Amino acid sequence: MEKTLSTLIFLLIYVAGFLSISGFGKLILIKNNFGSRENFFEFGIYGFLLLLILSYFLQFILGGSYLVNILIFVTGLALYFLFKSKKNKIKTHFIFLFLLVFFVGLLISKTHEDFYFYHYFSIKELFENNLRIGVDNLNTRFFYSSLFIYNQILYVIPFLNFKLVHIPIFYLYICSIGYFLFNIYKIKNNDQNLYSIFCILILIVKFTRLSEFGYDYAAQFLLLIVFHKIFFFSDNMEEFKKAILIFILSVLLRPISLFFFPIFLYLIKNRNIIKINKLGILWISILSAAIIIILSSSFLRTGCIFYPITNTCFDEKKVFWSQKNYIEDHSNEIKNWAKGFYHQENTKFTKINDPKLFSSKFNWFKYWIELHFFYKIFEFLIILVLSFLITYIYFQKEKLSSNQKLFSRN
Repeated sequence: MEKTLSTLIFLLIYVAGFLSISGFGKLILIKNNFGSRENFFEFGIYGFLLLLILSYFLQFILGGSYLVNILIFVTGLALYFLFKSKKNKIKTHFIFLFLLVFFVGLLISKTHEDFYFYHYFSIKELFENNLRIGVDNLNTRFFYSSLFIYNQILYVIPFLNFKLVHIPIFYLYICSIGYFLFNIYKIKNNDQNLYSIFCILILIVKFTRLSEFGYDYAAQFLLLIVFHKIFFFSDNMEEFKKAILIFILSVLLRPISLFFFPIFLYLIKNRNIIKINKLGILWISILSAAIIIILSSSFLRTGCIFYPITNTCFDEKKVFWSQKNYIEDHSNEIKNWAKGFYHQENTKFTKINDPKLFSSKFNWFKYWIELHFFYKIFEFLIILVLSFLITYIYFQKEKLSSNQKLFSRN
């Protein structure tokens, strides 16, 4: 009985939390009349962006607070029911059914393997203290904690404390799936449906538990949506603006998303939508806030303007909390780990003890193939290819069937 009651309470918070986040997303879209191609599941994504920005600046003033978290939670719910959606309206019972189906996935999931290694302590440190200069000196792994922890601290509530902080990352997962499902339901376009089904298959088949998609994968989910908007709605300024917001959130989750920026520039080149003067005050404000958050957070934590680039790090003599030396060492350590240096004993090849010799002249390549390629990449490539082939064959049959019906009528 006690477990049943706990599960029902968890379900109630799960649904109410999703609606609360969506309420802040409605504040951005509906308030600014961006509903001509309204997708319900986008509300949650834009809500996360707004709340991350709000939470970051609140930390300078209040630090973590149960009262603030409850007020934000209730405000989001009020906004959700205040702003009524008129275009492409989705039935309420479908929303609850969708959330209920994936709630089962949440119950059987476990958190990311690194969660208790440093993610949890990053969230705990942030909630229990105001922003502190050089906090990464307490735990050197804090410096690459995602800024998404500013969303997670909003789920620290009385009695349950830190037990709900893993829910927001799951929301992004179901928002991504819901986004593509909604497109299939509303848009009768074979190319778009092919892409949407392909993305859904990848999300469901590959990422079946929370531990399989940490902050890195969550950012990639968002990039799939950004690509969809830019590629399939290339002449729609409204969708381009939405894509900018989602890309900003992706970068906030993981700065490595910036590496995809040249691809998006290539996709949108020579198109009329690239007019910065039409982006509006809201978009310029959010973009400016995101830049301030990324740079100031990096500097306050590590003494680097942008920690992924060690050249932006100050020397310890100028900035006493600087993590420049550690970041450089850690960068080399990660490169060696990615190449398989620390797990050579698990291969059939002779161990190379010198890391410089290991990394030179592609000596590492055969180790990487055996350790990482077949373990992580090959499996994923098979899933990608099979998912694409199944989806493509299905739509080819549908297209052939439609052509035959049209031919028979003529």
